[in-house]
Amino acid sequence: MPTATSMAFGTTSPRTRLTPADQWIGRLFDAFDAIGNTPGIGHKREDLTASPVLFWPVGSYLVIYRATSRPVEIVAVTQGARDIPAFLQRRFSL
Repeated sequence: MPTATSMAFGTTSPRTRLTPADQWIGRLFDAFDAIGNTPGIGHKREDLTASPVLFWPVGSYLVIYRATSRPVEIVAVTQGARDIPAFLQRRFSL
């Protein structure tokens, strides 16, 4: 059965080859779908921020989102190796 990502990218045929960038975007869209369908799957990281956001890993990246409203709000997608507290402080002060 095709996924939302495969339908969005027209990749339902097994003969279709995706570029690495398209594969990465597909992984992000799959994560967004999972978060949208089950908002509580993320993790609180009170050691990183007091803001009411959840974190969900996708490879070495983090999807940072708010699940306090529907639909959920994706706040950022960023490298997990970043200084996350400083990144979020800059993001929330904009």
